[in-house]
Amino acid sequence: MTDVDPLTTVVTAVVTVVAVYFGLTAEQTTQVIAAIIAIVGAFYAWYQTQQKAVVVAALTSGTTESQTPAIVAKIPSRTWKMSDETKYNLVRLMSKAEQDSVLKQIADAEAAYQTRYRINFDGGFVTIEYGLIVQMVGNPSEFPGLDGSTITSRFYQDPRTGQWYATVEQAKAKGVTVNEC
Repeated sequence: MTDVDPLTTVVTAVVTVVAVYFGLTAEQTTQVIAAIIAIVGAFYAWYQTQQKAVVVAALTSGTTESQTPAIVAKIPSRTWKMSDETKYNLVRLMSKAEQDSVLKQIADAEAAYQTRYRINFDGGFVTIEYGLIVQMVGNPSEFPGLDGSTITSRFYQDPRTGQWYATVEQAKAKGVTVNEC
């Protein structure tokens, strides 16, 4: 048995019913099907052109701030929002008031479809890119590394596993691709 596209089946059934109702010949039915396919193809081409225009405008305008939310809103949120695990690890050593402040800043940034933003807290800040913590500056005693050391300014998170590394060398040794700016 061959696989048949459900849309093709539905279109064929509708056209057959219309052809029988209006008493069309096989040749006329074929022409109706060809016309419907051409109309759907033209509409799809127009739609893709509109989508392309939005992306091209965002990438060539010099600044993408006004277009970014429209583009980000169309992609899966798991690709740019911070995971619950990352939020937990970020705020777990903070006071309740500081946790509330940081979580509100994250929620506000995500509501605005921001993929890169800075979270400020008492004595430091965190830079977030696509839901991952890429930079943390503050009191190093508050941010213990995985090996018992402390993180002084920057650490890396493997987007595949969520594992955190205190240095670029540790991340690279584990096969994490590190894009340094």
